[in-house]
Amino acid sequence: MIKLNALIGFVKKLSKRERIVFYSAVAVVSLMLLDRLVVGPVFGKLKSLDEQIAATTEGINRDVRILAQKDRIALQLTAYKGMLVPEGTKEEEFSDLMKEVETLANKNGVSLLDMKPGDIRVLEGAKQYLVSLNCEAPFNKLVDFLYGIESSKKMLKTDRFQLSLKSKQDPSIKCSITIVKIILPNS
Repeated sequence: MIKLNALIGFVKKLSKRERIVFYSAVAVVSLMLLDRLVVGPVFGKLKSLDEQIAATTEGINRDVRILAQKDRIALQLTAYKGMLVPEGTKEEEFSDLMKEVETLANKNGVSLLDMKPGDIRVLEGAKQYLVSLNCEAPFNKLVDFLYGIESSKKMLKTDRFQLSLKSKQDPSIKCSITIVKIILPNS
């Protein structure tokens, strides 16, 4: 109380112009303190909340897009469901692969000279069974054979192949091919 009376006495001793400057200084200091102690932290918290809302909204929008694609994904899953088969024994898989290759070769008029089972590659979530074969056929029939392999429902693909002419007089082509069957375990 004594300090307040001393402050009031000090202000009363000031001239009118000095009082205006004093009150102006008190007002500026009060506004600065209000900004630093109340307004600044409130706006900082609001900015932080706005950033969190923007990040959450972006995440929700991404999730909504994924949910909107749910039906399309389910439809694609049913299309690939036939490819997810229980894996058989090594001999069964090689037998199935060699039978499929032989069927495609006969269908497309390709003469198989020899066919041998190869290695098994284990990749992330899949196994690859390799078969090496030597064959000969006219170029157009060989192309049809390779297309049949690549478009097979049994997930076959050509890993490597080498072409050479059988002879200068014969238009047939000799070919050495490595074919891969991909097995996706049904889990």
